[in-house]
Amino acid sequence: MSLSVKIHPHDKSWVEGQTSALPNDLKYSLISNYLKQPSRRDANIFLRQAVGVIKSSVDVGQFETHLKWGEDDLRSQAKLSADHCTNRIRLLSREINSAKLLTVLSVKGIGHVEKPVNEYVYDLVTIRNVYVGLKRYAESKSINMPIIDEVTTFKDYSGEISDKELGKVTKQAGKLLTTLARLTDYSWWLKQLRKSVNRKVEISAHAANLVNRKKGIYASDASVNRRKAQVARSQKMLSEHEAVNELGDRFTLADLSDKNVSNPAIRRAELMVRIRGTEDYANQAGLKGVFLTITCPSKYHRSFSKTGKPNPKWKGYTPRIAQEYLNSVWQRIRAAFQRANIKPLGVRVAEPQHDGTPHWHLLLFVCPEQMKEMVDICRHYALLEDGEEKGASTHRLDVTPIDPEIGSATGYIAKYICKNIDGANLDSGTYGEDPIIAAQRVDTWRSVWGIRQFEFIGGCSVTVWRELRRLPEDKELPEEVEEIRKAADSANWGKFNELMGGFFCKRKEQALRPYYSFKFDSSTGEIKESRYGDSFIEKLLGVVFKGQNIITRFHEWRVEKIGATNFLPLEFCK
Repeated sequence: MSLSVKIHPHDKSWVEGQTSALPNDLKYSLISNYLKQPSRRDANIFLRQAVGVIKSSVDVGQFETHLKWGEDDLRSQAKLSADHCTNRIRLLSREINSAKLLTVLSVKGIGHVEKPVNEYVYDLVTIRNVYVGLKRYAESKSINMPIIDEVTTFKDYSGEISDKELGKVTKQAGKLLTTLARLTDYSWWLKQLRKSVNRKVEISAHAANLVNRKKGIYASDASVNRRKAQVARSQKMLSEHEAVNELGDRFTLADLSDKNVSNPAIRRAELMVRIRGTEDYANQAGLKGVFLTITCPSKYHRSFSKTGKPNPKWKGYTPRIAQEYLNSVWQRIRAAFQRANIKPLGVRVAEPQHDGTPHWHLLLFVCPEQMKEMVDICRHYALLEDGEEKGASTHRLDVTPIDPEIGSATGYIAKYICKNIDGANLDSGTYGEDPIIAAQRVDTWRSVWGIRQFEFIGGCSVTVWRELRRLPEDKELPEEVEEIRKAADSANWGKFNELMGGFFCKRKEQALRPYYSFKFDSSTGEIKESRYGDSFIEKLLGVVFKGQNIITRFHEWRVEKIGATNFLPLEFCK
């Protein structure tokens, strides 16, 4: 980047050195803010502090490498990493037959093996030592790997061992071998590296206070641009591949994606139908509604909402850590609800505040006589951490009773649903921003930090709901199932739940459950395993009613690249 002439000549090389390790979008943002400072001294202090916070927020040893990786760099590094692990494991396989080890332990039983027990345990220890080395290698690329305990060693054996000991060794062998299989997979590496780099870029921007209503609302410009490129790559892939069934019917994956909840408009519509159905049931049952907002303590917030200036109370926490805090608060609240026999019904929405710090909106319905106790429980746990700080009693928990005479609960929460999906039907965002652009930035925030936005509290299986909506009207069904299908087909979420057993019915007691079956290799008849051999592949085929399987998916699909002859089974196309 050619630095602006506004930078003092004596500072140009220093500024370049401070920002050279940053990706261009982040670098431009920092220098743009550097140039807005009132004096040369203020500008240099700003840059030194901003870069210092970035370096303290990401691993210094990886600072100059990971942040600058683009898509080509990621693909190259994924190939190098997968090859490195493959070569290391190949050396191991010359000494140990890993597949035989696992087969012997899990199928034949260790009392019938060809070698003494300790030799197999020695093999297992050797495999774990290789894994430990590769775990360090992966972590040097900022990829977290599971901790696998030391292998239990047995005294000299030649005969039987207990089922408990055998089970422990078998489980550990399986975990080691499937984890090593992941480390040799290029696609696994590419996915993990993308996730790691994207999050590091956003951690850096967040730490440098480039995420706020004055600079980059909800997510940094750098991450928004990376997300746009990622979405464009995905759309290109979907448009270049098609799903083909046994009848020869063909649909591009892009067309299929537009017909399910991957389509924001369909996702938004389904959420609104479910919320409306929940409210209708609550009104019929005489439940009272309340809208709650739980906010994090000051130390989780990077900057002030009015000015965008740094919050001196911030303790370096990321939005991901703030979300974990809110999750822990909700776990305590739910445990208290259970002790008090309070069963609320509703929905939870997680959305970002201007600086990316999440807060939760909860639309809950409960028996009127339990309302006060429920709110008191929520307030207690919302204020449990740093509850004495200034403004906590006012802002940490906001309570808005739902008055049906003023407006519906569904209408009240609709704007939060729209804002966090596609911005449709809104004139402006929370801070006056363009709602469409705001939704795109919220999508970036969700993707980078891995935050689940919506969760329903109570209600029956939405998978069954979706499967029943696939069935044609003329299909012969048991009378009870047909009634439930009609409710689903007419988008009557309340009636659907009533017929399924009620909003509070346990999954195993609901009238219908999803029907899954193993996938079989048509040429051998064997059950197909997952890519890494750690589980069998199951596919959703329909629903189960009183032991009867009702098929809702009638075709076998495979994916082909348009114009190519090679194909692969379609596992994710519905």
